[in-house]
Amino acid sequence: MPIETTQDQIFYHINSTANASKHDLMRRGNIVDVGRESNPFFGFYETWQRSYSVRNKKTDTTEAVPPIQFLRRVKDKDITLDDPNILPQLSLEIGQHFMMLARELVWETVRLNEFPEAPSRQRCIWLTRTVEQAREWAPRMNLDPKLQPQTYWIVSLRATGKAFEADGSFLAGDAELLPVWHEKARQYWLGEKSASPQTEVLFNGTVEVVDIIGA
Repeated sequence: MPIETTQDQIFYHINSTANASKHDLMRRGNIVDVGRESNPFFGFYETWQRSYSVRNKKTDTTEAVPPIQFLRRVKDKDITLDDPNILPQLSLEIGQHFMMLARELVWETVRLNEFPEAPSRQRCIWLTRTVEQAREWAPRMNLDPKLQPQTYWIVSLRATGKAFEADGSFLAGDAELLPVWHEKARQYWLGEKSASPQTEVLFNGTVEVVDIIGA
């Protein structure tokens, strides 16, 4: 498993305010201890309750309902939407939300049971070794500087701690049999490489912001 100990090594990071992050964008000189608490990616599932505003047909009042109840009541035609055309998009959004949560829980279970020395995806910071790799990840994260100005930028970091290089193409992106997920998780944590790798570095330790690269 490709884990390395780093000392003042330069990496690159896509710093974003996505996932309802409680952190401002990084600035030069910022020092961050990574690994003690959930990162914004997983913290999103711990602190943000997904809900949808709908109108109850019977009472003619507006309600905020959780996602599964929302879909069930749409099916039962118990509620109305201001824009019914948005339903396919919301349905995909809900499906992706729960698929990604399930994936992260499975990947963490496999890590804890078989690869406990690797940094956790729930508490790490994601890095790349080059600016080009960081820019390749931006569209995979649905980040676009033209559509989201000042919501993210790439920073260079000086990192001291533990780094694990993985191939993000092994991350599950759809519903599959659980044994298939377990095998993909093992390939991920073993550090195996696919034919078209999406290289990412999971890091725990201390990082210092060296420079703001931009989008």
